[in-house]
Amino acid sequence: MARDLTQEELDIIQNRGSLFLAPKPQLFEKIWGGQQLSNDDTRIGESLDISFDFPELKKYSSNHHFAIKRIDAAEDLSIQVHPQKTTAQYKSKNETWLNLNPRQAAKVRHGFSSDIYPDELFQKVENGEIVYDLREIHIPPFHVLHVPAGTVHAICAGSYLLEVQDADGDTLRLYDYGRKDNLGHQRELHVHDASAEARITASSTQPISVRQDKNGFTPFIQTDGYHIHACTFSNEISLMLPVQHGSLTALSADIELSDKSGHTHLLKQSMSIFVDSSEPITMTTTSETMVLFSFSPRAKH
Repeated sequence: MARDLTQEELDIIQNRGSLFLAPKPQLFEKIWGGQQLSNDDTRIGESLDISFDFPELKKYSSNHHFAIKRIDAAEDLSIQVHPQKTTAQYKSKNETWLNLNPRQAAKVRHGFSSDIYPDELFQKVENGEIVYDLREIHIPPFHVLHVPAGTVHAICAGSYLLEVQDADGDTLRLYDYGRKDNLGHQRELHVHDASAEARITASSTQPISVRQDKNGFTPFIQTDGYHIHACTFSNEISLMLPVQHGSLTALSADIELSDKSGHTHLLKQSMSIFVDSSEPITMTTTSETMVLFSFSPRAKH
């Protein structure tokens, strides 16, 4: 049986006001997970906060094809790669990391420090030397590091990150430190396929700051699957979103969202919400803060 529409949904249909959608995050236990996302002793590694498979967001799935996660790593994640191109076997995936910890840098491994030969890669995986050939990068608080498809990478212990990514892409593990799960089994590796997808030339990508000088949304990450804009403001700002619908993420403080029709929502620090609005959104906070707006380039202006 179809449910009755809420007043907010009726307002949107009638072009009155904004729709604030805050799906319940889905938590995933991981062998490397920590305690920041958990209410008990469960090792929660991922919180899926925005997905267009969620019932509340399903109707937007034809316009948007990205996902937003929070990642809490108590141990190093596997060294892995996402396919560079979508094929009959694998789906490509770009992702972007943002350090949510306001007090310390997040350690990650990202690309090779120098060019390597394809035959070397197999040997380095076999003897574990691949760990030392990858660049070790420290992402400062509220900085982002983009991870293009094909980049060999790993999130390291102690990192608390926001991850914006292409939805449904595949992950191929190259190396997992000989780690075993609770049943004593080593996790599956995909060394041959991962090696074929890996960018083996030296990487030079560096973290960039989210903080912007002007009061408005500024684009700073653009891929085929998603765009990310950032806004820095103090106290209060009213502005149109870059497109009518997409996801807002509060970074350094809680933000009160409202519109002229009287709709409101308190967006907690580090949390994400999906917004559909044809009018300006007012954002209010108690100090200078930063907010991200993520959307698919397929979304209608």
